[in-house]
Amino acid sequence: MKLEYGIITVVGVLACISLGLITNDPNEIVSLSSLEKINQKAQEAKESENQNSLDEHKSKMKKQLQSVTSSILGVEIDSIYLKEDWNFPFRDSSEVKHSSEEYKNTPICNILPNLSLHLQNIRETELFFMYSEKYQKYPIELDIADERYYNSTVHYGFSAKSGDKHASTFFHVDSCTGETLDYFFLRCHEPVIKNATSSNYPNEVISSLQSDDFCEIHLDPWRQELAKYNEQISIDVKNYLKIIQQQDSKDPEDINPIVKDLHRLNLLSELVRLAMDNNFDETEFTEKIKHYEQRYDSVPDEFLELLGDRI
Repeated sequence: MKLEYGIITVVGVLACISLGLITNDPNEIVSLSSLEKINQKAQEAKESENQNSLDEHKSKMKKQLQSVTSSILGVEIDSIYLKEDWNFPFRDSSEVKHSSEEYKNTPICNILPNLSLHLQNIRETELFFMYSEKYQKYPIELDIADERYYNSTVHYGFSAKSGDKHASTFFHVDSCTGETLDYFFLRCHEPVIKNATSSNYPNEVISSLQSDDFCEIHLDPWRQELAKYNEQISIDVKNYLKIIQQQDSKDPEDINPIVKDLHRLNLLSELVRLAMDNNFDETEFTEKIKHYEQRYDSVPDEFLELLGDRI
């Protein structure tokens, strides 16, 4: 009898320890359970096409997620982005199918039961520490996007706001293991004037997060030159579009050369963006170069010179 009692005790302790790896706050356990119940009710409302009930549960989900995520992350989350058919209600893992054969055998898990694990792992990253340290005094919105169809990933996007300026970053987390990719990304953007700069280069991101400016990314010199080159391409594209809009002639022969060069410029711009990417894929880049040369002869010398400065 003592042996049986001892075994039961040990099992109970191990269960508590296991649960403690995810959360040691009883209130948090209740909150996470509440989220699952709200999500279930929302799924039922969606199936029955009861929009009033769906809206009601969306409001509840936002409020509950705001409380739970703020508690786990240790940073005030001021708003939660939820959109029907995007991330609300959260789909059951059985409904998610991999879009790539490469990951067809990768397990997919439900988001809400693993939410605490996901957020705890995000909280431990260097990027989140720096991001939250800088932007905790600003309103922060969280978007939990379901990308499990690709490699079982959940996308956690954070956006801090100051006036018309936004500072955004994201984390990709394995839905089952909670593993968080060691990745640096920051986007500084002003939606009103459609101005945006982003970087996935750690030194540029860290430098920006350490700066007193709300959000400004100073590119490495070679990337700055490529960015200027791409800006000129964008200007040329806009000028072409204006010409097309103002063209009185309906003769296709007057428009075709411009349209052809528009396609060329768009492909060239894509090459520039690939060259600037931290995750530079030489195979993909080479294929794009070949594609360009097959259609438009050689790549511009100016671009090749800038490419030579790439480090």
